[in-house]
Amino acid sequence: MSLLELAGIAVALGFDAFSVALGIGACWSDSRSRFRLSFHFGIFQSLMPLIGWQVGRQIIPYIRSWDHWFVFAVLMAIAAKMLYESLKRAHDEGPPTCNPTKGWMLVGLSVAVSIDALGVGLTFGGLERHQVAYVIVIGLTAIAMTAIGMVIGAKASSKLGVWAERAGAGILALVAVKLLVA
Repeated sequence: MSLLELAGIAVALGFDAFSVALGIGACWSDSRSRFRLSFHFGIFQSLMPLIGWQVGRQIIPYIRSWDHWFVFAVLMAIAAKMLYESLKRAHDEGPPTCNPTKGWMLVGLSVAVSIDALGVGLTFGGLERHQVAYVIVIGLTAIAMTAIGMVIGAKASSKLGVWAERAGAGILALVAVKLLVA
């Protein structure tokens, strides 16, 4: 696999993380939240290809039929929660109460945005070497794209207020629907 091919795969996998981070950044983009989300997305984007590489040939036939439904459900639940929070905040003018960069929501998001990387890991099974270097590049790309997405989401939020949060919820919902259609 050439460096250009690897970069293409890493960026393609990172777009889900970027899209989700864009929506989340509209509400939670302090440095701790950016670090948590970027770190977890990067770790999961790195781990999933390794899992796919090691045991994917046995697992994929069993999860292929429902993996997109899992990702859809997680993203739609978070989008609904973000929309609810933005509507509630429009009346209360208080800060958001549910932070998806913490706890089980963070784990669920991390799995949801990296499930595609599991399939990519299957292609690593035929490679003789460099798998670790590949997953490091994929993970670092996901970290960078997540941080950039959160910064852009935060800038849009500061200009547009709760409308940016609603747009972020809409982006998450569109990503979820795209997964079902694709």
